[in-house]
Amino acid sequence: MGISSYPLQNGLGNKNTHKGDDMVRSLATLYANLKKEPLSLEEARAKQGAVVRERRAWWDTAIQAVYHCAYKNQSFTVDAVWECMREIGTADEVRNISDNRAMGRLMLDAKKYQWVISTGAYRASTEPTSHGNALTVWKSLIYRQPKKEKESA
Repeated sequence: MGISSYPLQNGLGNKNTHKGDDMVRSLATLYANLKKEPLSLEEARAKQGAVVRERRAWWDTAIQAVYHCAYKNQSFTVDAVWECMREIGTADEVRNISDNRAMGRLMLDAKKYQWVISTGAYRASTEPTSHGNALTVWKSLIYRQPKKEKESA
């Protein structure tokens, strides 16, 4: 018997669901999503219609910062996003939001928009308030290498 012939015993899924079937569906969904074109910044903003109004300004700034980091870096962590937001001038205000999981949601949205993908690697945070917690290293799918300036003779 292969792995797909054993029903799930942990209560996840129904009794007719098999581990192998779930894996095949997950891989098929992942592959289908990877074949899609990345969303533009404007398309991503349009998809955020359900974001609560009082967080709209934060979300717009944060999504812009993620897009900027993905466009300018081959790989990065959310520390780079916070730094970019600091340059824009809102990161300190954002740190005071009641739900600190907002950045995680933002990165999952960036993954859904085909801007980034997790590398599976982690780096210690450089933010003092994060106490060196492990952060996911994200690989950019929209990175554009800067063009080199031609040397003048």
